[in-house]
Amino acid sequence: MLETLMGAVTRLKTFSESTPVEDPPGEHTAPPSSWPDRGVIEIQDVSASYAGVETKEGNGNLALRV
Repeated sequence: MLETLMGAVTRLKTFSESTPVEDPPGEHTAPPSSWPDRGVIEIQDVSASYAGVETKEGNGNLALRV
């Protein structure tokens, strides 16, 4: 179990260190008042993998509707 937890911590650390900050300090970018115009998030051809494991072709789709 400890090995699984350490793997999760490693993935979170890698993600947090490689993801750029969206709003640099001192800047706040507000979306337009018309955004979003509908409650839908669609991601096409999504794929995911573990570090060090070959990524397979992504042909999965994800749609979230509110």
